[in-house]
Amino acid sequence: MTAVENWKDVGARKREARDKCIPDAWKLKTDHYVGRTNLLSVPSECGILTKDEIIITEDYDAVGLVDAIRAKVFSAEAVTTAFCKRAAIAQQLTNCLTEMFFEEAIETAKTLDREREINPTRPLLPLHGLPISLKDSFNIEGKDSIIGLACFVGHPAAKDSAVAALLKSLGAVLFCKTNVPQTMMTADSDNNIYGRTLNPNNTSLTAGGSTGGEGALIALRGSVLGVGTDVAGSIRIPSCANGIYGFKPSSGLVPYAGQQSPAPPGMMGITPSAGPMATSMRSCLLFIEAVLRAKPSRFDCSVTKLPWLGLKPSSEPLRIGVAFNDSVYTPSPPMRRGLQQSVHKLSEAGHKIIPISLPDVLANMHTIWDLFSVYQDGRTCRWYSQSIVLVAIVYPRPCLHGTHVANPFKAVILKW
Repeated sequence: MTAVENWKDVGARKREARDKCIPDAWKLKTDHYVGRTNLLSVPSECGILTKDEIIITEDYDAVGLVDAIRAKVFSAEAVTTAFCKRAAIAQQLTNCLTEMFFEEAIETAKTLDREREINPTRPLLPLHGLPISLKDSFNIEGKDSIIGLACFVGHPAAKDSAVAALLKSLGAVLFCKTNVPQTMMTADSDNNIYGRTLNPNNTSLTAGGSTGGEGALIALRGSVLGVGTDVAGSIRIPSCANGIYGFKPSSGLVPYAGQQSPAPPGMMGITPSAGPMATSMRSCLLFIEAVLRAKPSRFDCSVTKLPWLGLKPSSEPLRIGVAFNDSVYTPSPPMRRGLQQSVHKLSEAGHKIIPISLPDVLANMHTIWDLFSVYQDGRTCRWYSQSIVLVAIVYPRPCLHGTHVANPFKAVILKW
């Protein structure tokens, strides 16, 4: 019988293999960032990027890059190389990447440039030459999708996930995958294989989760457009934490099939969404429009077949309901401040703000718990619910506390 490898050794081996993907010429000197908590300016100051590469990665969003490549301001190879280098820098600063396939990406970009040169009159694909990063859960043929679990190390995907295949068909260049929490079930991107992703705005703060690696990478402009997933905030939380744009579409709008999951096959749950994270809102719009125009049901039969209709602003003011708490959780001061600023800006824009008082969430939670845990003789497991500190329901805390306290439980579970 083959001995089971210790998970710590598995993690060390995987990290070593990942780090070898960074060329020596792209490696940072520690004096560029040691002791700093704000890392946003390091990529442009460290001397690794050329002047043109700084312009490519800092002066353009995804829409601007697509237009610049079309206008032959930059080649696909130049753009891809610039973002591969900047992503490597971002990884050394924040530990945001899981898989780096820079050489393959640059070769893909070279192929796109050659094909354009050979066929100069052929229409370019919608995302021709645009580098796009992906959350670790998306499968890419030949690459691991471990979502922080040792059992998935060394089992590369046999084929691309639906959204990866779709993006490639649109001319995009996939070049890296980004870190997540173990099983993607907390709001802090930390796991036993790759460790924790740091927030480049302030390394003392969380990068969020579960798409936290993507959030940190885009904040450092190691990517200007990435793809995450969201069921309970996994795009929205890291977008907020890192100061970038993110959009959770309705479920079924963007292909989701072909991802790594911690759940057993066939397990039912709340339907998640795949969606964009970017340096601008119009880049998120570019992604959604390109995906919908590409007839995504060709790649994932579960996708809702909706045509691209465009987004036209309403001429009438909107009526927007706002809840500042749910009677159990009171958001932390920064969250409250952000919500108040949003309300103020919406009011200034002429929209009608309607305060909402939510029903007693705690009482309803107990009712649901009783219904879901009733024995045949009518007894319930309410006594057990009082001991569930993990979900922090009966011990109200700021809104992200319940997800953060899950991390210490990993060490306990591993000892079982």
